[in-house]
Amino acid sequence: MEQKNILISPLDWGIGHAARCIPIINNFINQGCSITIFASEEINNFFKIRFGENIFYINDKSKPFSYNKKISLLKIFHFALKMKKNTIVENRLCAELCENKKYDLIISDNRYGFKHDNIKSVLITHQLMPIPPFIFRFSKPIIKNYLKKIFSSFSEVWVPDYKKPDGLAGKLSHVNFKIPNLKYINPLSRFEKLEINSLPIDENKILLISSGPKNHRKIISKNFASIFEKIPNINVFIIGTTPFETKNKKINTIESPSDNEIFELITTSSIIIAGAGYSTIMDLYALKRSAILVPTRGQTEQIYLSKLHEKNMLIARKFKTLKIMLENLKETSYLLKKKEENFNIFN
Repeated sequence: MEQKNILISPLDWGIGHAARCIPIINNFINQGCSITIFASEEINNFFKIRFGENIFYINDKSKPFSYNKKISLLKIFHFALKMKKNTIVENRLCAELCENKKYDLIISDNRYGFKHDNIKSVLITHQLMPIPPFIFRFSKPIIKNYLKKIFSSFSEVWVPDYKKPDGLAGKLSHVNFKIPNLKYINPLSRFEKLEINSLPIDENKILLISSGPKNHRKIISKNFASIFEKIPNINVFIIGTTPFETKNKKINTIESPSDNEIFELITTSSIIIAGAGYSTIMDLYALKRSAILVPTRGQTEQIYLSKLHEKNMLIARKFKTLKIMLENLKETSYLLKKKEENFNIFN
């Protein structure tokens, strides 16, 4: 039987989109498929740590898509124009890649333009209907019609969530309009097939999972480190950011940990602090760990997801709240343990 060639391209917005592609890549490798990744240099380095020379890598040198925290009608209009331009660029890049090599399947994680009219193209997304800022709620019908057009241009749309409402993404992935080519493929986590070990939890170990774009990760990590420096008798591990100077020698930064290292840190840390991104939430649920979720200001998706998971997680919407939580480590650790005892996917 002829080997199938598969082209995969995740959105360059932090590591989350790449991380949730890992189970899909593993599945295709087990089927004997040839995998090519088209992504930024940082994302490709992330995959190289995990797959080595078992797959092919092509660096995407186009400018990564970015978001602006400051909201105005002009910025929303500029955002829409930039998104349309990005979609055209992605479509052109995909066409060029398909001219140089024959692919049997294209998988795009949240890249709306990365598809080919003559090749089966799949879009992975958990946001079937994003949540606009409240003052722009009037734009919902426009967004809905735009996305329906995007979804219909792909052969299939794969949603990494349970079909049963509310799943893990709630109304983001469960909508009231029909998408004929929609498939729910259940949550995707790189840890889903790893056995949860019986290593004891270290009561003095705190883990910060830094996520989002590279510059954002470094700023957030430095801000959090300023809290840790004032807390005695703790060992802090910050993953996903470049090392930076700190007064506290017990703060350890690991820029590119392996999945086994991350797995060990998540399963043995007393307190886990993370953003409220969907990929992070899928990983926490796969390992049945409660954490302090810190939604990024201005990101309606993360604000919504943090509210949705309040039963299983602690939420720190403000830096001041997180500081109070960490200054009361024993109480915070106790609250997280109680949530884990009653951990439930379907609230």
